[in-house]
Amino acid sequence: MIPTRKITALAAALIVVSTGLLSWLLIWSNTLFNPTALKWNAWAFYEWLINYQAGFIRRGLVGEFIQHWFYNKETTALNYTAFVLGSAYLAFSLQLTLSSVRYAGAALIYVFSPCGFFWAAIANEYYFRKEMCFYLAIFILAALYRKWSKTPNSSSLAAAILTLIILFSLVLPLIHEASVFFCTLIFALILFNILNFRYGRDTAGSGLRGFLLLNLMIFILLSCFKGDAEQSRQIWASLSPAAQRFSTGRLSGGIAALGWSLTQAMQLPKQILWSGIGLYYLYPLALVYLINGYIQARLQQRSPAQVYASADFIGNFVLVFVCFLPLFVLGWDWGRWIFGINLVFSVMIFSGLQLSFQGFCALPAGLFVRKHAGTLFVSLLLLISLFSRSPECCIKALGSSYLELDPAALAAMLHNGVFSP
Repeated sequence: MIPTRKITALAAALIVVSTGLLSWLLIWSNTLFNPTALKWNAWAFYEWLINYQAGFIRRGLVGEFIQHWFYNKETTALNYTAFVLGSAYLAFSLQLTLSSVRYAGAALIYVFSPCGFFWAAIANEYYFRKEMCFYLAIFILAALYRKWSKTPNSSSLAAAILTLIILFSLVLPLIHEASVFFCTLIFALILFNILNFRYGRDTAGSGLRGFLLLNLMIFILLSCFKGDAEQSRQIWASLSPAAQRFSTGRLSGGIAALGWSLTQAMQLPKQILWSGIGLYYLYPLALVYLINGYIQARLQQRSPAQVYASADFIGNFVLVFVCFLPLFVLGWDWGRWIFGINLVFSVMIFSGLQLSFQGFCALPAGLFVRKHAGTLFVSLLLLISLFSRSPECCIKALGSSYLELDPAALAAMLHNGVFSP
């Protein structure tokens, strides 16, 4: 007789693979089914098309490549880009999920979480954004690191990982400078662990400081080339008529944002806070905490309650959140940042890349937190309450979700061959 646990794991694996296939078909239907049409976010589309036609500017690397090689075919080029990025993201997510499928509950909640790949495909969001390049870099390095952890004496693998860390750190900011907030933490953890094993703690510490300094210098340098309104107009004028048609001819999307001042950029998060809608984002953020805690508990064969209350889990979650905090301040795409927090945090858990915070409790800051834990908790609740309210209705995501289709429209779409080559 086959053990019940194996049957459950097999059933979970079938559900995961089927969900992955469905998600892949949905991404395909929104990209390559009609590659000359734009079925995803126009803001993201124009952000990809930022180029160097008005001089060097941050975020312009991909747009310059498209300008030279795919002029007047930008939509097709970016639909293929979105499809490849989305497919690779799905593949890496499935690999992580199937590695934990013996814990069926953990695997399923990873797939169906609000920040999982299933809802990204269903809601037609996230997979076409520039930060998907950052996620793939994280997935690649984490996969190589897990392989290195099993054979730590492999100097060639260690050298390959360190080389990729430097390469990604130099190239990804040219796609979007926000890569610093997405990638630096997990890159630094991998770099430190490898250097520490091979050369000792002192060398690892020096390498880590040098790496962090490099990232800081790149970010500061790119902040000097953030662009202005005139460059936005010149970049827009350089686009082909085929690329401009999704904005009714007006300067818009990610290109228009180049002309925004720091004050303008902060107006949008300010509006979220004052409107009280920020409360909505606490729900998925709390689920990220609970779901990843449950996954870690299953992987470590501990009770979820122990993980949720542990200093290590809380400390690493807060650390990842702090890395993304500047994005919450400077942009109102809060769902994207929570999606990023979930991905980075879950990869850290699956790869064993969490920091130990046990010694923190003995430090002055740790003692202060323990002594005033109640006051700090009440202060946090008050702060949240000042900027939160419960709307009567009707919060809606920005993506063209398949959930919005009525049965007749879905039947017509299937009849017309959306899921056929």
